[in-house]
Amino acid sequence: MASSSMASFCMDIDIRIDNLSFFRFNPNFPYHPGHAVFRSEDGILFALDVERLWIATGFKAFDTSSSLIPGVADVPYPSHILERLFLCLFPIPFPSFKEMEFEELILFGKAANHFCICSATALNLAYLRNYIDQFPKDILAFAVDCGYDFLIDEIAATDFLKAPLSEVAGLLPDPLFRLWCLQRDAVMNDSTSYLTH
Repeated sequence: MASSSMASFCMDIDIRIDNLSFFRFNPNFPYHPGHAVFRSEDGILFALDVERLWIATGFKAFDTSSSLIPGVADVPYPSHILERLFLCLFPIPFPSFKEMEFEELILFGKAANHFCICSATALNLAYLRNYIDQFPKDILAFAVDCGYDFLIDEIAATDFLKAPLSEVAGLLPDPLFRLWCLQRDAVMNDSTSYLTH
């Protein structure tokens, strides 16, 4: 039961399994005809049911025009991140995030945002928030890259707002940087007036 929009989703995917015999598929995501296929930055292929992907991502098209393998979308994430991400598409318990390092959480969050997988994004943000006090600058850069204004607001509510403006000048685009400066000035003025009374 493929809709016309789903057909256009698969438009560039014309893959025969004999074309892919030299490439390695992740065993949890084997190829079946009609699947969308993605290649990780370390060369592992992931085949996903188009309907499942379409439902989870709200129809996210992927460009395959500059890919190494015709019809296969190259994505800039390692296979261990993609495997964890794609498992979030299935009705199984989510993979554990407890053992993930901070850098992996950031990478996973970028991949979840790239694929528009909301459940993975929400889970990732819940874990990333535990690191706001430790790595506010890194999380701020992540929030800007992903367009998460709400996360920028959360960071602005921490002591990082009082950090020198040089810390955030290169991270925030102009309108956000000006808002950050105004908020910082207001907080610094409140702190100064509190100390003088």
